[in-house]
Amino acid sequence: MDSRAHRMLHFRFALLSLAAVALAAGAYAFVGSNAAAGRERDAASRDTTALVAEPLRALFDPVDKTVAPPDDVHGNADAIAMLLGTGAVRGVRVSSDAGVLLYQGGVRFPAPAVAAATGGVSSADVRTADGAKFFVTRLGAEGYTIEVAQDAALIDGAVASARVSLIATVIAFAIGAWLLVQGAF
Repeated sequence: MDSRAHRMLHFRFALLSLAAVALAAGAYAFVGSNAAAGRERDAASRDTTALVAEPLRALFDPVDKTVAPPDDVHGNADAIAMLLGTGAVRGVRVSSDAGVLLYQGGVRFPAPAVAAATGGVSSADVRTADGAKFFVTRLGAEGYTIEVAQDAALIDGAVASARVSLIATVIAFAIGAWLLVQGAF
């Protein structure tokens, strides 16, 4: 095989291997990016549940969920919400499965589509009537649901940072893999 044919073969192999590595890296980056977003949102929900919902749950567990709570419970919920309002938390709502609003503090955000199952934690991005975006975590308790609205920008920032880090890692790995394949050829 002459040197021109050898160079042409190497060039074709380089292009095909580059396309294969780019395709594999792109697929991994896409899947990994979505997984990173899910991990960041799950972490935000876990933190919210531990720091916000659990103190409220201790407060509302003994309360009758069929009527508005007494003033002292409402005052204590206000105190908890005030302490939490200094961070990313923008609003808290506690509503009974019977449709009674037990507590609301901070921003008003859209009603939940479905009450969270007892012990279950769910989250969603919601927009208020004025277009503000919030990340809402819902914790289901016995007979009621606690919802905590957080500023979505902080969570979106964490997701973007995780995605950039993942993409940089994938690109570095892809370049290294391509160079190794070229060396092996």
